[in-house]
Formats: sequence, structure tokens, C-alpha cells
Amino acid sequence: MTPLVALVAALCVARLTRLVVDDLITERPREWLIRREGLLSEGVRCHHCVSLWLAFPVAYGAWHWGDEAWMFVPMLALAASTVAGLVASWEE
Repeated sequence: MTPLVALVAALCVARLTRLVVDDLITERPREWLIRREGLLSEGVRCHHCVSLWLAFPVAYGAWHWGDEAWMFVPMLALAASTVAGLVASWEE
């Protein structure tokens, strides 16, 4: 795995974590899990918890297929979304 693929994978995990924990598009399933009051209800609110579980499949995919377009392009799109979100928050 190249350093570029590793960086893109890390930014990809950051974006996916935000998608699960914070974004409006996933609010209904997240609220449903929270209402269930189980282990997932606590974990779905925790950036560290969610990022750990998302990092495993992303790292596996990046390790095996990160230099192939079908894997790198979606990872790059998620990484670009992370960077755009950071830049937008700095501008505010």
C-alpha cells in the first residue's frame, strides 16, 4: 500500500464516521438504534468507536485493492468530501 492510498483510506474512514455519527442523512436509523438502548445505541454516538469498526474493512480494502480504480475512486471521493468539510469549517 502506498502512502497516498493510506492517506486516502484514513480520510475515507473520517468521512464514513461522520456519516454514521453526525450527518442528517443517517439521522433516522441512528435515532432508531439509540432508542433501542443497547450496545449499538452507545457506540453509534462515539466517533472513536465507529471509526475503529469502519477502519477495519476500509484498511482491508485499501491493502488489497487500493491501487485499483474501482476501489480508489470511491475512497478518493469520500476523502475529498472530508477535506471539503474541513475547509468549510475553517472558513466560518
